[in-house]
Amino acid sequence: MHGKILARLEPSGDHSLTFRELMRQLILYSTAHCHLCEKALDLLMGMPNLNAVQLDVVDVASDDRLLERYGERIPVLRQGQEELAAPFTAEDLERFLSS
Repeated sequence: MHGKILARLEPSGDHSLTFRELMRQLILYSTAHCHLCEKALDLLMGMPNLNAVQLDVVDVASDDRLLERYGERIPVLRQGQEELAAPFTAEDLERFLSS
């Protein structure tokens, strides 16, 4: 589950920007054997209007600083400087992604 996932890559009609610049970058802080993390990933992949996404799934157990920061709140979805911590619903996720 951990690593990079490129989801729904659909090129834009505006070719003045490169495709990489158009991609939304998200980080999902997670860990192995976490049912809430799996649910969060399923919610993300099921979002109907989520296009051109680079999703990095990061295992917080691999870094002591990340484990300290996110360990009790995972899964945490990060977009830019904003974070959405568990538990969250599809509606919460939709609001977060549209901000």
